[in-house]
Amino acid sequence: MRKYFRHRRGLVTRCFLFVFGDWWSGMSGGLSIPFAALAVFNVFSARKEFVFLAFVALFVTIGRLTYKSVPRFRISTCSENERKSAKNYWGDSHSPVIFYQVRVDLLGKGLIQNCCARLLEIQRGKDVRWEGQAVELTFSPGEASDALSKQLNDDVPEYVDVVILPRDDSIYLGLKGRQWTYQPTLQEIFRERGEYFITIAVRGSSSATEKALLRFVWDKWDTSLLEVVTKGT
Repeated sequence: MRKYFRHRRGLVTRCFLFVFGDWWSGMSGGLSIPFAALAVFNVFSARKEFVFLAFVALFVTIGRLTYKSVPRFRISTCSENERKSAKNYWGDSHSPVIFYQVRVDLLGKGLIQNCCARLLEIQRGKDVRWEGQAVELTFSPGEASDALSKQLNDDVPEYVDVVILPRDDSIYLGLKGRQWTYQPTLQEIFRERGEYFITIAVRGSSSATEKALLRFVWDKWDTSLLEVVTKGT
């Protein structure tokens, strides 16, 4: 019991120091500039200016902490090491494949359940090759039972399968079961190599939807590229 209360007191102390430090940083940072200008022109007394500065910094701190506490998604390009780890084998065979993925992080504290990734559009140049149907992409690993409905936790990244390239030069998208049953076919959509733009979205049960525009350059199976170029809710 004593250990519990010591831990609780330590947690409260750390929270207090964090909030106080953020508040004090706000007072001594950019907010101090307009108040310094007021002091030059002697608009208010020094005491009133300090009180005003303290209250403005307090409201700014409250806003910043509120913003940080609201869970939201960040979709980003995988690092070089993350891309290397996405090389795997196709099913039970010994044929290698590379999963071209994007990284999804949960910003803010806590967790979000029932997170889904959706394919929205595939475009080459100004030609929209595909859009429309509710096509869900898998979170890695795509064979897991929660691949289409993932729980995201803060500080633990997850990865969405977007494009899958086997060594035999075929192409797949990151659907459950990897079978594309929509029209037009993947052979029509990706009828030549080169640069494509793929729009996806990630949503959850208690967070706003986050969209991202991805640039996919289809080259060889192990030298292609997938990167996030723009993002926005």
